Amino acid sequence: MNDIKQFIDTRFTYALIGASPNPLKYGHKVFVDLHNAGFVVLPVHPRASTLLGVRVYASLSAIKEHIDVVIFVVPPAVSLNVLPSVVRHGITKVWFQPGSDDDATTAFCKEHHINYVVGHCIMKERLNI
Repeated sequence: MNDIKQFIDTRFTYALIGASPNPLKYGHKVFVDLHNAGFVVLPVHPRASTLLGVRVYASLSAIKEHIDVVIFVVPPAVSLNVLPSVVRHGITKVWFQPGSDDDATTAFCKEHHINYVVGHCIMKERLNI
């Protein structure tokens, strides 16, 4: 576990894996919360094109902008499939929303020297910074 304060900064650019156009899904709620709070969030969803007027990327690999933190709001198996792309991008910080991590994802992060947060909701934690 890392210091949460090092993961939350309005100057950072975030990629949100699992952003959703469905307002009932947490991928939508996290995007709206951070977006409305002034964070730069690049939503990633394989089938959506825009979210609140923001371009949605089909994959992490499609993003050419610098990314400071990747937020996962997907099942652990999906997180694990995306983590190699995190390494290719040279990203060193990831945030696993509750339910998006497991032993394999955290082992991958440790092996590849990726700092990570687990067990905390970024929507709640940003209010404490």
